[in-house]
Amino acid sequence: MVMDSFNINNSCAIFAIGNELLDGSTIDTNSSYISKKLVKNGFKVNQISILPDNLDIIVNTLKNSLNKHKIIITTGGLGPTFDDLTTKGISLVSEKKLILYNELLKDLEEKFRRRKKTLDQEQIKQAELPESSTIFRNSIGTAPGFAVKVNKSLIVALPGIPSEMKQIFNDYVLPYLTRQYQPNKTYTKDLYFSNITESAVNKVLLEEHITQKVNTTLNVSKGKIIVRLKSASDKLLNEALEVLQDKLRAYYFGADDETLEEVVVESLEKKNLTLSTAESCTGGLVGKYITNVPGSSNIYNGGVIVYSNEAKIKLLNIDKKLLEEKGAVSYEVARDMALNASSIFNTDVSVSITGIAGPGGGSPEKPVGLVYIGLYYKGKYKIFRYYLSGNRDNIRERSASIAMSLILRASRDEGIFGD
Repeated sequence: MVMDSFNINNSCAIFAIGNELLDGSTIDTNSSYISKKLVKNGFKVNQISILPDNLDIIVNTLKNSLNKHKIIITTGGLGPTFDDLTTKGISLVSEKKLILYNELLKDLEEKFRRRKKTLDQEQIKQAELPESSTIFRNSIGTAPGFAVKVNKSLIVALPGIPSEMKQIFNDYVLPYLTRQYQPNKTYTKDLYFSNITESAVNKVLLEEHITQKVNTTLNVSKGKIIVRLKSASDKLLNEALEVLQDKLRAYYFGADDETLEEVVVESLEKKNLTLSTAESCTGGLVGKYITNVPGSSNIYNGGVIVYSNEAKIKLLNIDKKLLEEKGAVSYEVARDMALNASSIFNTDVSVSITGIAGPGGGSPEKPVGLVYIGLYYKGKYKIFRYYLSGNRDNIRERSASIAMSLILRASRDEGIFGD
């Protein structure tokens, strides 16, 4: 992997603040969002940490970061309650007293008036920021963001509520940072692959010397492989992009903000094809993902969740003897689930999933992780068998992802049926 050298001139740190992040009741999504945006705009993120609602820890952490990072961004702790301590912490670190900003107070008064609520003293403290702050207005909530210069570094404070953080960061903070620091342009691209192993993608990266040409990150998330490419050269990045798309064409489905389900719906719509689903172990995940896409009603006729053998018999007309002889998790049942779903819903394409997601229910002949996926496409069908690892959620997510990738490959006429 190509690594960038550590340089305080382009170094950023992100601190998500809140006890709820440490005790697991809330997941920190803000840091990853901010980091991705910063990197795409030429900044380098060298640290991401979670801090508790503890004034001493907040102050000490920020002080220790001043000599290490040019830009320090915090999220959380800007509200009106007793445990919102970020603003006070930044005031102590910057040695700038808190003052009441009248324009912010007027904003608060107007927001509370519209909501027909009373503005009390605790709420007013959201308008008290360190003197000489650069203020970033919050059009969604009540707590504004702000920035304070401390020595040669900049501390930026953002609300912890994701929708508010994103609005302030995108509308004000990112443009402000770009103007202030004018980072070198960095080109990035996230490529997504499905129904392929991480090691297989890694092999191509090494064989084609991609990691020697551009900064490359490889990881796995919810059944898809993500390859992030980053380079100061648009030419080098596009060359790497073309190589990967060519070598892994059968598994590539999109880039950046595209999702697998969006690409599937778009591909089926272009071909005027309709889809149905028949799901057992995935419990309707494929149908859920497809219907997450606006306009999916143009291609998705419907689906069934047939978890029990009785449901398979009654709703999909699966032969009872077949279930007794072959078992619900079998080539034959996956085949008939796909064929019958297509017939019942009158669709050009159908996909079926039956498997053992665990943790129990497996046997030496049919272990946990065994999944059959049936694909019917315009008069042809093919059944795929997989042995998937991971916990119950992993197996279900990967099964749904693989099923959608098979639909996509068929709709792209990639010779999935051997023709």
